[in-house]
Amino acid sequence: ILSREFDERLELSGFGGFIKRGDPDTYDLLDGIRWGLGAAMPTRKNVRLTAEIHGEHYLGDTVDFTGAQIQAGTLLVPLASQQDGPINAAVGMTWLGRHGLFAGAGVNWNLRMRGRGDFGYDDETGDALGVQFRVGYHAGVRVSAPPSPPVTGPLPPAPAPRNRPPIVRARCEPCWVEVGKTATVTAEAGDPDGDSLTYHWSAAAGNLSHPSDRQSPWTASMLEGAVPLTIEVSDGRGGRATDAITIQVIRPPEHSVVLEDVHFDFDRYSLRPEAARSLDGAVKALTEAPQLHVEIEGHTCNIGTAEYNLALGERRAAAVREYFASHGIGADRLRIVSYGEERPKHVNAREETRRLNRRAALIVRVQR
Repeated sequence: ILSREFDERLELSGFGGFIKRGDPDTYDLLDGIRWGLGAAMPTRKNVRLTAEIHGEHYLGDTVDFTGAQIQAGTLLVPLASQQDGPINAAVGMTWLGRHGLFAGAGVNWNLRMRGRGDFGYDDETGDALGVQFRVGYHAGVRVSAPPSPPVTGPLPPAPAPRNRPPIVRARCEPCWVEVGKTATVTAEAGDPDGDSLTYHWSAAAGNLSHPSDRQSPWTASMLEGAVPLTIEVSDGRGGRATDAITIQVIRPPEHSVVLEDVHFDFDRYSLRPEAARSLDGAVKALTEAPQLHVEIEGHTCNIGTAEYNLALGERRAAAVREYFASHGIGADRLRIVSYGEERPKHVNAREETRRLNRRAALIVRVQR
C-alpha cells in the first residue's frame, strides 16, 4: 500500500497484491492480482470525500469444472466458464473521529457486470449499483525519526559572535585657545567586546602632536575661528566609531583677569549674599567694557556621584550667568562649563578644605 499527501489537501493511495486460491474438488480456480486506486480530500478535515476504483486481474481466462454433471444426456454444469476480472468503483463520504473511529457511506458500481439482456431478460439500470456502509477503527500513523548518529571526533567550533562596534566620546581642555596656543584633546573610548582599539585624530586646521594616541596636544594656527576636530576609533574587526569637538581660536587678549571664586553651601546652587556683592564689581567691569567675555566654571566637592556633581556644577555656573544676565550682560558674552568634582582646587580629605571646592570660577578675557 502506498499513499502520499499533496499540499495538505489531497491524498492519493494505491495498493496491489497477489491472491492464491485453493484447489477444491472438481474445480480448477484462477489465481489473481488484486489492485486499487483511491483519493480523499480534504485531508486535514474530519469529513472527507472519498473515491476509489479496485479490481482483480485473473491469471487465466476460464474456470474449469472437472466433475461434469450429465443427466439424461444433458450437460447440467458447463465444463469451462469464461471469467473476466471484476472492476468496481465507489464514491462516498467518510467521517473520522478523534480516537481512531471512522464511519462512512457511499455508492458503488460494478463496471464489468453483464446485463440481463445477455441472458434473455429485460435489463435493469440499477443492477450494477449498490450502497455500502463502513464503520471501523484505525490506530493512526506514528512518525518516528531515526536516532542521530553518534558524534565522532571534536565538535565543530561554535559560530563567532557578531562584532559590536566601539563607542567614543571626545573632549577638549580648554575649548577656547588663543592663536598659536595649545589645547589637549582626549578620546574616552571603550569596546563592548573587549577588543583593543586604535585611534586617529584629524583637524581642519592647526597641528596634532600625536594623532594616533588617545590623547594629543593640539596647537592652534594663527587664524581665528571655530576649528572642528574628529576622532575615529577602530577595533580591527570592522567596527568603527567617531565623535567630533570644536575648539574656538581667539585673538590674544590685552590682559586676562581671574576674579575671586564664588562659593556655595553644600548641595546648593543659590548665591550667598556676599557672593552677590562680589559679583557687582564684575558686572560694573562688563558694563563699562563690552569687549569683555566671561567663562564661568562650575565646581563641586567629591560628595555624591560624578553625574550628580556635574549637574550641580552646571547649575552653579548657570546661577552666576543668570545674575549677570539680570544685570544687562548679553548672553553672547557668557559661557558656562561644569567640571563637577574633576578639578578640585583643594584636597577633599577634610571638610575645612572640601567646602572651598564648592565654587564657581570666573575667567574674564578682554578681546581686542
